[in-house]
Amino acid sequence: NVPAGSYVVKASYIGYTSQEVSGVRVISGLSTPVDLSLSTSTIEGDVVQVMAERPLIQKDETSSVNVVTGDQLENMPIRTLDGVLATMPGVVVQNGDVHIRGGRDNEVAYYLNGASTTNLANRENLVYVPQEAIEELQVQVGGYDAEISGANSGVVRQTMRTGGNSYSGNVRVETGDFGHQDITAVIGGPAGPIKLFAALRQTHTDDRD
Repeated sequence: NVPAGSYVVKASYIGYTSQEVSGVRVISGLSTPVDLSLSTSTIEGDVVQVMAERPLIQKDETSSVNVVTGDQLENMPIRTLDGVLATMPGVVVQNGDVHIRGGRDNEVAYYLNGASTTNLANRENLVYVPQEAIEELQVQVGGYDAEISGANSGVVRQTMRTGGNSYSGNVRVETGDFGHQDITAVIGGPAGPIKLFAALRQTHTDDRD
């Protein structure tokens, strides 16, 4: 039940040297093994920091999963979900329809934080989330969990970001021809006993008149 994201894992015990593993990437629905080995030491031992590396082959995956993290999304020159999906292997976006591995557009299921956002009438995604508010985007092919139904070609999963222990935020403004304007603002941080994260996006483009 650890939300998707990048973490620092620390292990310590009296009489042993503490050890930290940073850059541990947790992917929704998958186990993330972290190997720790503490050497004997005095009570006040030094901290040993180890950088974690993602294995080339994820042994606990029973399906093909392509993952784009929130850090990668921030560096992409793309502002739409369909645009990001189109950069992933096996995904084709044509006329606004998403096709995964040659399947029909109505064979894709959409999930947000584990809840289905698929329109049962036309199988399209019901909920739009600003790109800055996404911590992780997954495209899963084959080997679905029992909770998935009606997804014969693939599943698109989005995990939203959460607030941190300190306040942070930013504003992005984009303008262009034909009255194009795209404004996005995000803010996060502690709000009493909870961690708050909010994202707001407003877009505008003039019509042909």
